Amino acid sequence: MRKIFISFLVLSCFGFVFAMDITTNISLEGFYSSNILSLSDRDYQRYLDGEIGSHYDIESADDFVTNLSVDLRTKHKLLGHTNIFNLKFDYDLYSLNKVFDNFDFTMDTKYYFNRYFDVTLGYSWSPEIYVNNYTSVWDNERHQYTYSKNDYFTTINWDLNNKLSIRYNAKYSQQFYNEYFTEYDSDVIENGISLLGRFEKFNITLGYAYKLSEASAEDAFDGFDFSGVIKDGSYDSNKYKFALTFPSFFQIAGKDVKLHTSVLWEERFFSSDFVDDIYHYGREAERLSAKAYLKYGLTNSTGLKVFGKFQNRNTDSVYSNVADEKTYDAYQVGLSLDIKMK
Repeated sequence: MRKIFISFLVLSCFGFVFAMDITTNISLEGFYSSNILSLSDRDYQRYLDGEIGSHYDIESADDFVTNLSVDLRTKHKLLGHTNIFNLKFDYDLYSLNKVFDNFDFTMDTKYYFNRYFDVTLGYSWSPEIYVNNYTSVWDNERHQYTYSKNDYFTTINWDLNNKLSIRYNAKYSQQFYNEYFTEYDSDVIENGISLLGRFEKFNITLGYAYKLSEASAEDAFDGFDFSGVIKDGSYDSNKYKFALTFPSFFQIAGKDVKLHTSVLWEERFFSSDFVDDIYHYGREAERLSAKAYLKYGLTNSTGLKVFGKFQNRNTDSVYSNVADEKTYDAYQVGLSLDIKMK
């Protein structure tokens, strides 16, 4: 199945190479991030007081981030139907904490079987994502907790009429952690369905997804003489999404200002059977992510966006110190300039 998936992407890519109708979308974004390590209130204060600064490879617990995104898009005919192919490059640059700098590459193709039904296939690659510094069970020393990721995803969209659409999303992810945390290598499967409504003054989205993450856990120690604590980060979760968009929330100089808001709530249940695995055994978490932005078109090809994001995680565990350590708040606020070029 994966070979068919990749073959269709490659076929679409040939259409991209030979197409004349190419659009380039560039986004330059700058934002303040309040809690880059997702520290609890207690640990955040301890870091500011200089008690645990040596635990991390960072200069500050917050930072200003610059993001550059370049999206190359082409529209062409494939097997007699319209096909849109995208190549996207995304780079985050942190002002103080370079260890968080990261790069993403995504390619996807959307194929229109007719004006009401389309299918998207895509792949994205993240070569290295830094999360934090943790103690490894291999040598009981603190190391950078990093991983790379492959995502394979598909979206099936069916417009029932001009006001209502049903959308199915599926994603398979492979996460490969560095040599100090191989027990966290994971296969992740997510399936979701959304209902999209388009009305005169606003658009609304209601969605649900089920996510299953299977970590290597004890399999990572096969062939090794290991007698330490086995950590199993496997979990399953329910995800609920609500989004509301006002295409013309108000006007400035006769031009529309768009307002978009969304809320994602996830309930996550860890499945570790190892009682000594204190960070995962008997642990549950609720994660809330709320986003909003205002977008104003400066010209036909440029737009300015003001945005904000709030994240919260509440953790419940049979070990009280884990519940305290894994509960946090964070927010981001920023501006972006979007440019479209033909």
